[in-house]
Amino acid sequence: MAYNILNVEVGYEIHRQQPVQADLLDALDNIRVYCAGRCFFVAGQTEVCGLAPKGAQQGDVVAIMLGCKTPMVLRPLTARIASYQLIGEAYCDGFTHGEALLGRLSDAFTAILRSFDNGTCQLEWAYFDTERGTFQAEDPRLGPLPPGWEIESHLDEEFFQLFRNIETGKQTRDDPRLTSDFLRKRGIPLQVLNIV
Repeated sequence: MAYNILNVEVGYEIHRQQPVQADLLDALDNIRVYCAGRCFFVAGQTEVCGLAPKGAQQGDVVAIMLGCKTPMVLRPLTARIASYQLIGEAYCDGFTHGEALLGRLSDAFTAILRSFDNGTCQLEWAYFDTERGTFQAEDPRLGPLPPGWEIESHLDEEFFQLFRNIETGKQTRDDPRLTSDFLRKRGIPLQVLNIV
């Protein structure tokens, strides 16, 4: 399977108003900026590749950690069992949209980074339903909410979801379907790591 290190199209249509050579120079400038202080890696025989901090080395581990928005590079500590030193963030091609925990998106959906005009220039991931031609904030792989939770309606619901615990009334943007308990119930193997 081929992996792309740099995805030039981030979910929006590119209208070329400059010569192609200028676009190429812009792309190369982006590579220079985003790859500064990074190194390319290939993880074992899994065909997972990406960018890691420059200090990463053979034997380090790329981990998906609940609560982190990106994969993390960890270094096993030999003095302590199941203990790791945090090296830094990683980019892993094919892991940008929760694939490590939830599997690949079906062909009916495309994950797209969208901005919404709320004065903050905030970017949010959304899922484009290719059959209906519509966007949705809900990840189509997650299934129903656990008992005691509901999705709150709000003005920007096309861009992000707001969840409410029915018993406590607490609102959160953290999806209750991505807690360790709920993921374990789905059969996803999780480990507890000691970060030193």
